[in-house]
Amino acid sequence: MLLVSHGALLLVDTTDATIRSGGNLVLFMARSNLTAWTRLGSAALVEVKADYLTGSLDVEAVDEHLDAE
Repeated sequence: MLLVSHGALLLVDTTDATIRSGGNLVLFMARSNLTAWTRLGSAALVEVKADYLTGSLDVEAVDEHLDAE
């Protein structure tokens, strides 16, 4: 959910920065929201990690440990 919301924010923000900069790279970077790009990257890494680790949790072992307590 955060990945989609940050992506939508950056789509609008990048479009605005592109239009206002007029093709000047320095103005584009000045108008870009670098904090939002960082947050999008962080959210993407969390999603990739979650997808990679899917199924690696041994639910039976957790249940046995909780039953032993």
